[in-house]
Amino acid sequence: MKLLWSVIINILLIQAVIAQDGDTVVLKRRNFQPRIYWDYGKTLMLWSNQSKKYEGGLELLIIDRIQLIAEAGSMEFIPSNLHKNITYQSQGNFYRIGTGSIAYLDDINRIGLGFRYAKSSFSDMGTTYINSESGFNAPLNIPFERSDLQATWAEFIVNSEKYIKLKKEDPNAAINKRLSLGLMIRYKILLDYPDYEPIGVFNIPGYGRLVNNRVLALNLFVKINL
Repeated sequence: MKLLWSVIINILLIQAVIAQDGDTVVLKRRNFQPRIYWDYGKTLMLWSNQSKKYEGGLELLIIDRIQLIAEAGSMEFIPSNLHKNITYQSQGNFYRIGTGSIAYLDDINRIGLGFRYAKSSFSDMGTTYINSESGFNAPLNIPFERSDLQATWAEFIVNSEKYIKLKKEDPNAAINKRLSLGLMIRYKILLDYPDYEPIGVFNIPGYGRLVNNRVLALNLFVKINL
């Protein structure tokens, strides 16, 4: 929790500095505004051989403050160094639903808090290698495969975003309020997951590695304001 509060304080300080920018965009506030966004940070990491993840969301902004949000994504996880005696991979889909509230620091900078309920449906598979203690026998290979797995968790979110001024010579141009960049910091609390012995689940799509029941995650997003 100390790390989470540290991150929140740093975002507030960064946004306070950004808000000193002299160029402002005068926005017409709307009662209902649909918005779509994509996690470009995950897209930039598609070159990785260990993990491939796609994630995006839909948002309805009400009276320019209240967010109703639905998010979805998919993930394939194939680590190369999970354990010397185990090969493992998991894949599946996940979704989140929730709400939030945002506030203006100025006409182009926003910061907000939110909550999500998340669920993942996935499968995993792998092989366990047991070496002979004597060294005279061949190693024993035990494959495993599990499907129709599900996990749920809750997320508390801090998010920050800034409108991108595509037409700087005309600060009030409509195009200046169509695109924004930002980040989300997610504090995830695992609620329910499949527990197997002796080989447990190592990764849950959408949640991440099953190290403990609470993790921090970061999303970098580009948002289109319709």
